[in-house]
Amino acid sequence: MAEDLVNLSQDFERVPVKIRRHLLEELQDFEYFPRNFADTEELDPTILTYPGCSCQALSCNIDTNCQCITRFKQNHYINTVGLTRLSASYYDNSDTNPPPPPIYECNTLCKCSSECRNRLVQNGVQMPLVVDRHDDGKKGLCVLAGRHISAGEFVCEYAGQVITLEQARLATASLRPGRDMNYVIAVKEHAGHDSDVTLTIIDPRRRGNVGRFINHSCGPNLVMIPVRSDSHVPMLALFARRPILAGEELGFHYNGGDRVGSDGDEKAGGELTVCRCGAVSCSGFLPFDRDIF
Repeated sequence: MAEDLVNLSQDFERVPVKIRRHLLEELQDFEYFPRNFADTEELDPTILTYPGCSCQALSCNIDTNCQCITRFKQNHYINTVGLTRLSASYYDNSDTNPPPPPIYECNTLCKCSSECRNRLVQNGVQMPLVVDRHDDGKKGLCVLAGRHISAGEFVCEYAGQVITLEQARLATASLRPGRDMNYVIAVKEHAGHDSDVTLTIIDPRRRGNVGRFINHSCGPNLVMIPVRSDSHVPMLALFARRPILAGEELGFHYNGGDRVGSDGDEKAGGELTVCRCGAVSCSGFLPFDRDIF
């Protein structure tokens, strides 16, 4: 019932993230925060890294010769009937397509309008999302779509503390078996050569946004894409990879952002954790990257 919903995101999001009132008691140690943050300058996502564009247009695109977009000679966002969406090349699974280029949004130093269409992920949640308890009684909390979502729409970021690999390993090693969930996500980006790998690790366990509550799915309706704006530290953005119905559970494949370790059910020896996503294509176990953990 709508009257049972309260605002989880406080005043941080343009469109509030709602949660069932009685579930707040389970989140006493969690603080909602909409952006990545870090405890060290090296990982600080607020430090300006990239120059801004000089566009005077209301909204940037490849036709305005925006430096944030033209470096890769294609628009990563498209606009149809007033709706800004991710280009299908980023979530099309066809092996015949070359990997799409990195996404750089306009940043703090850019001359364009704050309403520029190349400022999408940085503006946070733009649609109603609801945190609820999964009805199977096994998966814990989940996130439901508050309205119909079109393919390519930005849903939310997976935001939290930006940490090092050593910190990630310490965090997962301290999990209590059967009691603690692991929320650490690691994303590896390959640039040209296999040896050129950028590793971004996010931990929203204590402080993060609604992305923290989205479960893994072997047949996901979301895809995780690194998006950069001010900083070399990317925002881990979640986009719809197909149309999503109102009330449908949201899910992304953790191998799109590799889980470091697993939840508290996993044994120290590396035993895989049973997957409960329920997808027809379910592999039976949660993804686990042994090269990282």
